[in-house]
Amino acid sequence: MEIVNGITSLVTHHPSLAEPLLQFLGVVDSLAAEVSGGSGGGGPDVCDIERRVEAAADQLVCRGLGQILSAFQPDSDLVEADGVQYRRMKTATLGEYFARRGSVEIERHLYRQVGVHNGPTIVPLELRSGLVGGRWTPLAAAAAA
Repeated sequence: MEIVNGITSLVTHHPSLAEPLLQFLGVVDSLAAEVSGGSGGGGPDVCDIERRVEAAADQLVCRGLGQILSAFQPDSDLVEADGVQYRRMKTATLGEYFARRGSVEIERHLYRQVGVHNGPTIVPLELRSGLVGGRWTPLAAAAAA
């Protein structure tokens, strides 16, 4: 019961993880049932099983990484980067980032340079998290290199 309460608490705190977690568990359950119900004549393809489990895990990892990257967003309306002040723009935009296990989509805010009409913008989340080229997690960038 303690495990169930712990999972319920975590999913309540991170609701976007509920769907990929349930999908992952569903894939594992379905594949285990498929294997145990087999006729014994060679059985299911273990390579296919591994790919399906990994694909479900990748979705969960990417969603979790998105939650963590979102925590790099500043709470303030003003930020400073390299001695220049920037103000948060009113509407958040969707950013797509690339991780080793797949793409991660996050709603994040752009910040525009203060006092400059249509001035340059920055994304503090990208700067604070150390995303390479503003798009790649460090491990994904290293793997691509």
